[in-house]
Amino acid sequence: MSSVVKRWVIISVVVLAIALALIAFSFIVYRTTTVPEIRKLPVATATQTLETSGLLLGEASQIATDALGPGMVFQQSPGPGSKVARRSSVEVTVTVQPVVVSLPEFVGRPVLSAVAQLETQLYVPIVVEVFDADDAVDTVVGQVPAAGRPWLTGRPVGIAVSAGPDDGRGVEVPDLEGITLDRAFAQLEQGGLEGSAFLVNVASPESNTVVDQFPDPGSRVVPGTRVLLLLEQP
Repeated sequence: MSSVVKRWVIISVVVLAIALALIAFSFIVYRTTTVPEIRKLPVATATQTLETSGLLLGEASQIATDALGPGMVFQQSPGPGSKVARRSSVEVTVTVQPVVVSLPEFVGRPVLSAVAQLETQLYVPIVVEVFDADDAVDTVVGQVPAAGRPWLTGRPVGIAVSAGPDDGRGVEVPDLEGITLDRAFAQLEQGGLEGSAFLVNVASPESNTVVDQFPDPGSRVVPGTRVLLLLEQP
């Protein structure tokens, strides 16, 4: 084979490789798209925005919040900027107006049943494990707020679940009522526990003082447990 023929063969191979690479690149670009930002948009607008990018609105769950008006996209998955295949679905969480509902009785029920009902009613369940020798493991032994209390959807609801008899690891929950939130958090950290605070409606104008807690002082809990700290509503 002459040098001229060899040169043309090499050039042809290189050109073919470049052409194939360009075709593959074009195929990839055509088949993928970038997920747009649709949070804080009305659902109808979000749907149109997705369709413009070659995407579909996927499963829509709900969240009760007044942070945005009802019918707005609160969260999305995949997030903005993600590269996905065209015709993919983007799942969203849509806002609904919080409403006041009378809390049911959860004590005595299996924890999975209680959590499922709370999520269905758009509450935020917080599960706290406590050592309890009298009740079966994974049974709800306490709740806050109490059953029958009117409670706004979208707010936390604490449920204490039996972890069985104390196996020697139990940490005693300190008495935190009447002290400031900062001091309460510090005491919990010293005892190997965590704190989670939210507001309740009470008469006092103070807003940084613990007025109730869950589990109760003296309860023995699993290390690392979150103790719910209820603060006064300003």
